[in-house]
Amino acid sequence: MRIGKRSLDELARRWEKAAGNGAPIVREVHWDDELRGFGVRRQNDRSVSFVLKYRVKGDPRQRFLTLGEWPSVHPDSAREAARQVKEAAALGRDLVAEREVVAARLAAEAAELRRRAIPITEILNAWRATLEAERDRKAAAGISVVNERELLRLEARHLRPFVAGATVGSFDPDSLQALLDRQTGHSAALNLRTLIGRMARFARSWLLERGITVDWQRRYTVAQAKPPGRDHRYSLEEAARLWIAAGTLGRRGALVRFLLLTAGRRTECAGLRWSQIIFEHPTLGSHYELQAALVKHKRTTRVPLSAPAVALLRWLPPRETRRAGETDLVFAGRGNRPVGGWTDVRRALLRAARVPDGTLHDIRRTVVSTLGDHGWEPAVVDRLLNHAGSATMSGVMAVYQRSELWDQQRRALDAWTDLLMNEVAKASRKEPGPGSWGFTEPFQDAQISRPRRPRRALSAAA
Repeated sequence: MRIGKRSLDELARRWEKAAGNGAPIVREVHWDDELRGFGVRRQNDRSVSFVLKYRVKGDPRQRFLTLGEWPSVHPDSAREAARQVKEAAALGRDLVAEREVVAARLAAEAAELRRRAIPITEILNAWRATLEAERDRKAAAGISVVNERELLRLEARHLRPFVAGATVGSFDPDSLQALLDRQTGHSAALNLRTLIGRMARFARSWLLERGITVDWQRRYTVAQAKPPGRDHRYSLEEAARLWIAAGTLGRRGALVRFLLLTAGRRTECAGLRWSQIIFEHPTLGSHYELQAALVKHKRTTRVPLSAPAVALLRWLPPRETRRAGETDLVFAGRGNRPVGGWTDVRRALLRAARVPDGTLHDIRRTVVSTLGDHGWEPAVVDRLLNHAGSATMSGVMAVYQRSELWDQQRRALDAWTDLLMNEVAKASRKEPGPGSWGFTEPFQDAQISRPRRPRRALSAAA
């Protein structure tokens, strides 16, 4: 018989008649007279389906294929599908196996897409939790957390809005370089590059734990031009005016004065604790000591304190905080944290001192440059800057010079202090001495007003 709609309708009537006569339902197959191997099969459950027997050229095994059920599949459609399979088999191809491979590949790709549908923000949440834990651990140990705070700030301000809505599967890692290229400042781009690099490394490890491999680049470049190196220094007269102006800025101003007296780094001095200050020592004299974890070059460091520095610390009262009570931080701000807001401090300081330009870091350059002008050896003034010896000395000296040059440091710092305080006395029209240092009146803290920003004009759409 030729399998078609008419022949199948005839078979259906015959099967219904047999069923009405009480004949049992049996499994039977009827083969097509024209297309060899093509047939129709009736199962014991009365379902009828199209089938095909075929062999692939070069392979003696007989294959059996179900082409669909009737009447859902039209006989002509089943015949055409069978013909295509047999023609390909005659050429040595197995269309069924090929289609199964394609279907398996598509299913795997779909499963991988579903698996990679992890929002990038979920990775950022895990990274942020890890960094916050590291920040809290360092803070509890008294270690500076400036870097951690900056990375968390950049993540919230730049990176998180940039990747919002993206998933692991849809995210293009090259766009991170594009985000870097959009930055306008060199320093901002460097900090953001650090954040992106750390986040990318974290993301690779985090995803690998979940069986997902991503090919995100490891290095990113900063295209912004590097700003010219700063060579600005204050004159002695300007340094004296900065000292006087700092007297109106409360605890932040006291820290500025401490920087002028010690040439210390702002972040290191801001985290200074009363327990690190030694006012009296039989051999070393007054000084403060920073543990290695608190110093940029990761070495325990001692810094001598001149007489005005000791007077400043004795004049400055410990700060009371609502939660922690009396804090151990010398220059404590709110929440038992070091004072901050240094952009506003610098602006207010320069304005009050009538100094046109400069930064707090320029104080360090001013101290060592002034001492150099007065004949002090570079090795001594370099020790005042807390630089690592190997980074600032060359040749044999870098290998063998391990002396603190403590006495020379103290004499050099006393020399600088005398120059500064004499200039302060001159500017304030007072006699040189403790009376001109600015510690005769009780300490009073002060709030630094931030300049108001102009309100943005409302858009027409708003």
